[in-house]
Amino acid sequence: MIGALLVGSIGFAQQSLTTSTSTNQNQIDTANRGGGGDACTFDTTSFSTFENGWGIAAAFIVADDFNTGANDVTIQETLIHVISGTAGAGEDLVSVDFFVYEDAGGLPGTEISAEFGLVPTSQVDAGDAFGRDVWAVTIDHADIELTGPNTTYWIGVLAVASGADGFWEFQTTDILDNPVAGSGDGGATWETLSSDGDTQSVYAITADCTVLGNPEAFLEQISIFPNPATDILNVRTPASVEINNAVIYDVLGKASSVQVVNGQINVSNLSRGVYILNLDTNMGTLTEKIVKQ
Repeated sequence: MIGALLVGSIGFAQQSLTTSTSTNQNQIDTANRGGGGDACTFDTTSFSTFENGWGIAAAFIVADDFNTGANDVTIQETLIHVISGTAGAGEDLVSVDFFVYEDAGGLPGTEISAEFGLVPTSQVDAGDAFGRDVWAVTIDHADIELTGPNTTYWIGVLAVASGADGFWEFQTTDILDNPVAGSGDGGATWETLSSDGDTQSVYAITADCTVLGNPEAFLEQISIFPNPATDILNVRTPASVEINNAVIYDVLGKASSVQVVNGQINVSNLSRGVYILNLDTNMGTLTEKIVKQ
């Protein structure tokens, strides 16, 4: 089973085409994930280059994943980029079947929610590619509560197009988490979809996010030992805490970036003395005094 590519050279009838693409180093937007049920988005639309697309209008479900971070999440609305019809003909989507799945080792697993025949609430012309229109399609599905923290879920789409076809836009430059997956048997079996490499779909999920617990409480569970240390400093964190960056400052304020590898920091090259370890995490920043013997 291989999904239908909009353009490609891996055994499909379409002619292989090349379009200009640019590297985009933006990441999924989680900056607005606040406590108390704040609005948040899971957004990859900044990756959009109209590079290619996976067919979603021929009884083939295409799915991509996202991670809840430190939150419980209620997804409320989903926007996808769809390449369809003939440019200027107004051939957009008639309806969408929308699915949500648990993760099963990097592929969609148990189905959580399924809605059929949803009429898009809006379809905005976002441009054109390969002689087709590109539509920003908004799907107003039911509110779906998903439990975190740091839990992966999948959204899946199957569509009816007013034209001959419809393709969910993807690109191959920036891949977040797991690559796109597809199912040709209604979600019974899945496989990773490849276009000379992994693919990342273009979507924006609007949600309500509630941070689980007090972030300071998670930081207090971080353990740093032995202290004093001679060669190796161990850093133990709860499963919900991810270390983004680590810096050690000496008494004069000089900073040295260090790597946390398998929960350890090598301090053997430091001179004896007192230092400040600064850990930047997804739950905030922890500052700890350490002593090098």
